[in-house]
Amino acid sequence: MCVRFRALADKPVFAVGEVTYTWQRVLDWAGAHGSLEELRRRSRIGLLLGARPELKSRLEPAELSAAATDFRRRRRLLSAEELDAWLARWDLTVHEWGEHLERTLLLNSSREETEGEVSEEALEEAEYVDAVCSGLLEDEADGLATELALAAGEAEAGAESPATIDETIAAAAAARERARAGQGVDREIARRVLDWTKLDLDAIELDDEGAAREAALCVRLDGRKLAEVADDCHSEIEHLSAYVTDLEAWAQPHLLAAQAGELVGPVQDGGSYVLFAVRDRRTPVSTDPVLRERAEAALVERATKRALETWVEWYGDH
Repeated sequence: MCVRFRALADKPVFAVGEVTYTWQRVLDWAGAHGSLEELRRRSRIGLLLGARPELKSRLEPAELSAAATDFRRRRRLLSAEELDAWLARWDLTVHEWGEHLERTLLLNSSREETEGEVSEEALEEAEYVDAVCSGLLEDEADGLATELALAAGEAEAGAESPATIDETIAAAAAARERARAGQGVDREIARRVLDWTKLDLDAIELDDEGAAREAALCVRLDGRKLAEVADDCHSEIEHLSAYVTDLEAWAQPHLLAAQAGELVGPVQDGGSYVLFAVRDRRTPVSTDPVLRERAEAALVERATKRALETWVEWYGDH
């Protein structure tokens, strides 16, 4: 373990009830289910790829710039000061951050052979940089906090407090199963009746608003099929079957109350105009296996959020 991992290990990350958890506990958790081993493998391959000038020369400056911009946007490090503060928080340099971006691009794009030797010191340093910059450390902290919070809720409900990682995982699994149990799934489906209504649609997209309005009149007034009008307009017709909540955000308000046989539109989507013919509308039923799975996921998500809010206190920014 490199010096920076050791320096990080004793720092507190979060508390669950009266117990404080350090980064060492997070690292132990990550090691227990293989995340650190996979990190080490990727860091080693990244170093080997980065040591080959002919591969690094293939990286375009625009690629690196786009990767840096994406990194900063995802972490909301929009100003130079914010980026500098984030790097300082993790004891990283701009150069190390740039090397991580290069390694990531090479790993994602190269299929070259990666045999070779890497010094242990270089590998440990790369592991630390990659663990921080990839988000692995924070993801593992979130994962551990979630399991511990759910397990704490189970213990409060009367279960035995877990003492090991395996017992924590088992207690968290029991909490998730309890969230799915009873009549909660049926109630969730009934509560989401509009979102989970399923629509069968035909759609055509036209670039000109006037042409789109003319096409709509041909359907509404002349009684023509949308497919016929699509042929006249030299437009492809798309057949869709989707729950309302899965439709594009710009289309949802227009289709929320649309009935079978209705023509909706033209609806503007950027610089184009879309017509929807509603072939069928089906209200959700509790026997739909897809909806039951979605309802279970929603119940578990809410139970998890409550457990985290109840039991976990984070130290520092999170």
